[in-house]
Amino acid sequence: MGTTRTFVKGILLTLVCVTYYHACGSAFMNQSEEDSLGGEKLPLERKCGLYMAESAIPNSGLGTYTAVDIPSGQTITSEIVINLSNYKAPNDIINSYSWNHKRTRSQYEADVIESVVPGLGALVNCHPGLINTQISPPKINSAGLHRYSDPGVGAFSSFHDMAFSSSQHIQAGMEIFVEYGENYFVDVLENDWVHIPMRRDYEKGDNIVWRFWSTVRGQVNTSYAKRLWAFIRQLAAHNGRLLASLPSDANDVPKAVKLGTAMFSVPNVVRTPEWLEKNGQCIDNIRPGPSTIEQAGRGAFATRSLRMGDVIAPAPLLHIRRDDSLNKYGEELDD
Repeated sequence: MGTTRTFVKGILLTLVCVTYYHACGSAFMNQSEEDSLGGEKLPLERKCGLYMAESAIPNSGLGTYTAVDIPSGQTITSEIVINLSNYKAPNDIINSYSWNHKRTRSQYEADVIESVVPGLGALVNCHPGLINTQISPPKINSAGLHRYSDPGVGAFSSFHDMAFSSSQHIQAGMEIFVEYGENYFVDVLENDWVHIPMRRDYEKGDNIVWRFWSTVRGQVNTSYAKRLWAFIRQLAAHNGRLLASLPSDANDVPKAVKLGTAMFSVPNVVRTPEWLEKNGQCIDNIRPGPSTIEQAGRGAFATRSLRMGDVIAPAPLLHIRRDDSLNKYGEELDD
C-alpha cells in the first residue's frame, strides 16, 4: 500500500505589482494629459516623497527615507494590521517584524497574537537616538460591511489606518525611525559583544564629548588629548551602551560635538535626492481607501500618474511558518 501526501504551507504577505494601464486611476496626471470627461487639465504629477533603500544603520537591511521636508505632526502613511492568532514559532523571523498586540489594539483577538504591519510597519528601522516618527493605534471596522450579511467581511483585515506621523520636523533625505522599545534590543539583538545605545546613552555621550572638547580647547590632535580620550573610554567601558555611543578616535570628537553622537553614529542617515533616485525605490505610489469593488473592503489607489511598466509598489516578502498552515492530506492507493 502507498500513501500520497500534499503539503500546503506559507502565506505571502505582500506582492510586487506592475501597472499595465496608462494612468492607473491616478488623481495626478501630466499637464499634457486631460480629463477625458471635462477636458480640464489636472494638477502636475507629484514627485516621489518616500523611498525604500539601504538603511544607514549598518547590517540593518532596508530602510525608509523621505525625499521631502515633513513638518512635525504630519501623517507620513497609514497601514493595515494583520493579526496572526496563536502563533507558535518563537524563533521565526516574524518575531522580529511583529508589533505588540496592545499597540495594535489586538489584545482581545486571541490568547497569543502577533501583529504584523506590512509596508512601513515592517520596513522602518529604529535608531534609539534619532526617533522622528510616532505610531497611532489603528482603527477597527469592517469598511461598512456587516459580519452577518456580507460575505466579503472576512476577506480583509478590520484593523486599518495605523498612522505613522512625524514627531518632529524631518528634513528631506532623512531616514525615518520609529521607537521599537528597549526590550526589543535586549531580547533580539544585544549580547555580551553587541551593545545598542539608547537615547539616554547618546545624551550622556553628547555631554562627555562636549566636556572633553572644552577641556582640550578643541585641540584633539595633541598627545595629551589622545591619552585623555583613551582614559575616558576606559572609564566608560563598564557601560557597553555608553561606550558604543562614543567615537573611537579623539580626532572624530569635533564632528560628534557638531552633529551629536547619535547623528555621528550613522554618517549616511541623510541621503541626497540623486542617491535616493539611483539606489531607492518609490513606495508612496499608492494610498489605502474604500475599494470601488463591492464586498472588497479597502483597496489601493494611485497617488500619481503611472506609465505602463512602472513599478507600483516594491514589496519585500516575509515568510510565515506555522504548524496549522501545514495541511496534510493522506490517501491510500493500491500498489
